[in-house]
Amino acid sequence: AAAAAAAALDRIRHASRDLDREGEQARARLEEIDRQLAVLASDAERETALAQDATANVARLTAENAALGDEDAVRAAEAAAEGGSHEAETVLGEAEAAFTETATRLAERRAARDALLRAVREAGERCSRLDAEAKKINDSIAALDAGIERDPLTQVIREAEEADARLAKAETALRHAESALQKAREAETIKALPAKDADAEVHRYEVEAETIAKWLRTDASGGAEPVLDALAVERGYEIALGAALSDDLQAPLDSSAPVHWAILSAPGDDPALPEGAESLDRHVSAPEALSRRLAQIGIVTRDDGRKLQEVLAVGQCLVSREGDLWRWDGFTSAAEAPTTAARRLAEKNRLDEVEKHLAEATRRAGRHREELKKAQEMLAGAMASEQSARPDAKAARQTVDALRTRRATAERGAAERDARRSNLLATRERMHAESAEAVARLAAIEESLGQASDNHALEDELQSRRTALERVRTLAAEHRAAREAVIREREHRARRRQGIIQETSAWSARRIEAESRLSNLTDRRERAQAERLDLIKLPEILATRRIALVNALDAADGESRITADRLNAAEALRVETDRAARHALAALSEAREHLARTETRKESAQERAVEAEARLRDTLGRGPTGVPESEATIEQLSDELDRLKQDRERLGAVNLMAEEELVEVQSHHTAIDAERNDLTEAIRQLRQAIQTLNREGRDRLNAAFVQVNAHFQQLFATLFGGGEAHLVLVESDDPLDAGLEIMARPPGKKPQTLSLLSGGEQALTAMAMIFAIFLTNPAPVCVLDEVDAPLDDANVERFCDLLEAMRRQTDTRFLVVTHNPVTMSRMDRLFGVTMAERGVSQLVSVDLETAERLRDVV
Repeated sequence: AAAAAAAALDRIRHASRDLDREGEQARARLEEIDRQLAVLASDAERETALAQDATANVARLTAENAALGDEDAVRAAEAAAEGGSHEAETVLGEAEAAFTETATRLAERRAARDALLRAVREAGERCSRLDAEAKKINDSIAALDAGIERDPLTQVIREAEEADARLAKAETALRHAESALQKAREAETIKALPAKDADAEVHRYEVEAETIAKWLRTDASGGAEPVLDALAVERGYEIALGAALSDDLQAPLDSSAPVHWAILSAPGDDPALPEGAESLDRHVSAPEALSRRLAQIGIVTRDDGRKLQEVLAVGQCLVSREGDLWRWDGFTSAAEAPTTAARRLAEKNRLDEVEKHLAEATRRAGRHREELKKAQEMLAGAMASEQSARPDAKAARQTVDALRTRRATAERGAAERDARRSNLLATRERMHAESAEAVARLAAIEESLGQASDNHALEDELQSRRTALERVRTLAAEHRAAREAVIREREHRARRRQGIIQETSAWSARRIEAESRLSNLTDRRERAQAERLDLIKLPEILATRRIALVNALDAADGESRITADRLNAAEALRVETDRAARHALAALSEAREHLARTETRKESAQERAVEAEARLRDTLGRGPTGVPESEATIEQLSDELDRLKQDRERLGAVNLMAEEELVEVQSHHTAIDAERNDLTEAIRQLRQAIQTLNREGRDRLNAAFVQVNAHFQQLFATLFGGGEAHLVLVESDDPLDAGLEIMARPPGKKPQTLSLLSGGEQALTAMAMIFAIFLTNPAPVCVLDEVDAPLDDANVERFCDLLEAMRRQTDTRFLVVTHNPVTMSRMDRLFGVTMAERGVSQLVSVDLETAERLRDVV
């Protein structure tokens, strides 16, 4: 009932909202109809005006068409104008024919006379020209005859033969000089390679010694000199000494220092080392303050160290050459990376060896430099001889070439003079014949000109015919203009009539369309007015329906409240009833459970009593006596029995597979233990391999660093024309973790890092660094792409000098991509792309060495 009352109330509310929405829509529709009526009234006025305008235009066009006149009168006027024009054209044709005939006869006579006059003039000019050419030919023949007498061909031939002899002698001397120069160059090349290798070896030892000394100075502690610097240890025992004394070697001998080594006045009797251990002081030359400590340090193998550690006296220790340490108090240290002290001792020994090698390499380098100097002196003498012989040979070759050219020119001139003289003689004979012929023709033309008649009468006739022709042309033009005016008028009338017809049709169509639209607008306005009347009446209908809905809403609201109160009361009663039912069900369940437990306990007690009685009878031969009759005592015993049963149940069931599971777990444990031992061993081996790799990496990196630093210093000085630069490992003592810093000092500046240099200096320094790494491990081919772009001309020259030096030092072929003309001029061969014709590229190459040799030959 409550749901039905609520649904009825919702329906009435929805109906009320729909009624409100319908009223709003009616008001909006009424406003829209008012707007439509206004628009329709405006459209009707516009269409009425359009229809009236169309009617007026149709009337105007009808009047204009009537005013155009009759078509037959227009055609008659056109026919009359056409006849007059045709007659005038006939008279004009006859006059033009007569004038043309007279003009033709006069033109023919004038042309004949002009031709005769032109012929006379041409004949006279030709006679004059032939006489002048004959005179020039005579003068040319005389000049050629005079030139033959002064012909220098014989003198040129004699001088050319003498120059050939001098050229042969000079070329022989040049060949001898070039052969001597080639031998001297080969000798200098042979001597230069050992000298270069010796200098490189000296430089390598110098750099290594400087690096080691610098490292020793850098690694030294501040304050007093450590005792480590006063030690001398045999090679191979540095790691053992470093492991035994470690940081104690950094303490000085100065007694004023907080930590120092001191000489004891009464040293006492120290115990001897175990048998099999060799004292370390036999291999170390140290101050007296360290003698007791070194005497108690034994050198053993790794296997013996573990055995002899237990018999060490107090203060004694054992070390292996690999760096293992066993001390008297049980402290044991496995060999790891060498300590700083061991590295310092090893570097000191290495410094002594390097200094010895440096002295020997210096002696060898001096000897090779002397030999190279002698070879260079011989090469300089050979080059001077070759350079002095080359200009002589070149001058003799130029003289021979000039004389040969003169001889060929003279021979060609003699041949040309002979041929020209023959041609001039033949031309002179031909000119005489043509001159005689021109004189005879001139006389004949002058006789014909005298016989030509006069043209004055014919010119007067032509003038009279021209005047008559002009009059006829004027008359014909007037008739032609009148005919064209009549034709244009007729065409204009025809076009206008056609236009009137089209405009009349268009305006009629517009009037019909306007009337149709006006009728449509009238219908629409009537429908809109009828709908407007319905909408005006709609509020009264909606008000009546709204009153009925309000009454129904009040009734439904009252019914809904009544049913809601009844529903709430019923819900409260249902909740209370449910709660009472749950309590009753819970009490029933507990009673049933208690009854079941009691019956179970009773049955269990009876069964236990029977079992106990049976056990008593089996054991004692009689039934139970003295059984307590108290219910409380029986209850306590039953509870105790239940507790003991629960304890037994908590132990769980008996696992019959426990033994097999134990064996399986033990085997699994054994496998895991073996895997753990394998992993431990693998970790130990991996750590040992890492230490070995690190040790070898440090050695290789130090060696490569020394080599690259040496090349870098040399190349920097070459590129900058002086100054100095070197590489520094920073931020860590371990080379594997250290960073690299470039320290550079260009000529005239103080040392500074790479980032503080100018752009060009940075480019040159980076170039020196790259080439230094390249020289450490040269490649067969090296491609340089626009490396000279940031350099000026002076630095480009230095860059090219460096390339030539590296080409001599290595077997590398350098390919340089560049746009710099200075760099291109220093190359052996050029490759480029040209566009001979538009859209077609072509690869070209130039061998500059071959081109230079050809230039010298020419």
